[in-house]
Amino acid sequence: MNKILAFVPARGGSKSIPLKNLVLLAGMPLLDYGVRAVQASGRVAQIVCSTDDDRIATRAFELGIDVDKRPTHLCDDETPVTEVVREYLTRTESADLLIL
Repeated sequence: MNKILAFVPARGGSKSIPLKNLVLLAGMPLLDYGVRAVQASGRVAQIVCSTDDDRIATRAFELGIDVDKRPTHLCDDETPVTEVVREYLTRTESADLLIL
């Protein structure tokens, strides 16, 4: 069976809605919806939240998932998520995992 990694990009510096991943939607932070869905699937070996914000990191930790502090050079509005994932996999040598 393959090991599956769920990668949650949750940058804090959104220009349109600052800290949108912590904005409440029906009483729950937006971040929680995706994380809880992945946790409920029971098919993922690891969930990693990539963030540049300590408040998002705290919430991810409270949800019981791993937190990766995203490098500053990958924190702007123009950075493609694929570059963030590639940098994470290269740095952590997690290339044997499938990405969800």
